[in-house]
Amino acid sequence: MPLWHAGKIKKLSVPYYGLQTVDFLGGNGAQGYGDYFDWVVAQEPNARQLLSPPPGVEMNFENAVEVAWESRLPAELHKTAWAVECVENFLKNRSDAQQPFFLWLSIPDPHPPYTAPAPWSRMYDPSQMPLPNRREGELDLLPPHYKILFEQGLKTAGRIAPTNVPLEQHRKVLAMAYGMAGKFDDMVGKVLRLLEQHNLLDDTVVCFTSDHGQMMGDHWMYSMPPCHLDGAIRVPSIWRYPKSFSKGVVSHAMASHLDLAPTILELAGIPIPEGNVPPAPEAEQQRPAWPGKSLAPILTGKSSSIQDSIVVEFDSDYTGLRLRTFIDRRYCITMYVNQPYGELFDLDQDPRQLYNLWDDPNYESVKKDLLIRLLHRLAETDSTLPRRLGHA
Repeated sequence: MPLWHAGKIKKLSVPYYGLQTVDFLGGNGAQGYGDYFDWVVAQEPNARQLLSPPPGVEMNFENAVEVAWESRLPAELHKTAWAVECVENFLKNRSDAQQPFFLWLSIPDPHPPYTAPAPWSRMYDPSQMPLPNRREGELDLLPPHYKILFEQGLKTAGRIAPTNVPLEQHRKVLAMAYGMAGKFDDMVGKVLRLLEQHNLLDDTVVCFTSDHGQMMGDHWMYSMPPCHLDGAIRVPSIWRYPKSFSKGVVSHAMASHLDLAPTILELAGIPIPEGNVPPAPEAEQQRPAWPGKSLAPILTGKSSSIQDSIVVEFDSDYTGLRLRTFIDRRYCITMYVNQPYGELFDLDQDPRQLYNLWDDPNYESVKKDLLIRLLHRLAETDSTLPRRLGHA
């Protein structure tokens, strides 16, 4: 960010992680940077001021996740409008319209600070917003940083202030977050119409997903605290490809972000890259090059499941906490590296994850078994690359 603001970087060099063209947007709100801001300032010189909180609304790093206001920037200058224009330019300017393409469209909404332009900012009534998923006394059974975050505040990714947010403000934030999601959905619809205009809609695999969730008051937390509860990690995906995928099918199969790249490559008919490899495998039972599993069998209806468990990893730079989680169809267990505490939820009995069973003696044998299964899955997801090319 400092280099971009100082004018030392004006454009990302390409190829950028394999992408041949890049239109870049970094950061959130008025403090963002990149190509979008060049685009919007060219049309509205006061864009950064209009993106900032209006008079009477105070925002800083400590409270950004619980501040909401109606954006003063017109909807046609919103980052989603710029993104649609980028997609349109990409589709128009392809050198060979017959060649396959990969287009990655990523916009950081909904994301704090919570602000959307009209009419999306007024689509949801704060008084009708649901209450967070939590219960009194819950923090007493969770690892100590939860209560510290709620009562005192702790520097994490995205906030410093305590997460003790009044319910009235919570409802305002949630209503605006829903509005931001609606503006994002409008962008997705316009992108699909662009694909249709270019006769690409039914010949393009479309995947809609996200990198993570937001706690939004669940379990007394906001933003992205060091935790692996559903509000942070349960991220769905929507796939569209009429040639191979049935319409309206809902799957509850277990999947992780590790599976996205292998899925896309298989659907595109491209083998997983391994770099330099021997002409033939020396060992017939060598492990796959990448740890993820393709979701193609599920998407095409050939299988209802590809795995019975997943692992989740997170290292919190600010707190020094390192989380490793194992989830199967019944249990979710999280260990904190070099810490005596952890989390264990019986999802059959407690699907809302309100009762931590880590210290419950009735689940001691279950906990030991799950920790062993976590160890095996972590080893399974280690990288196998580079391949062996020679011998001593």
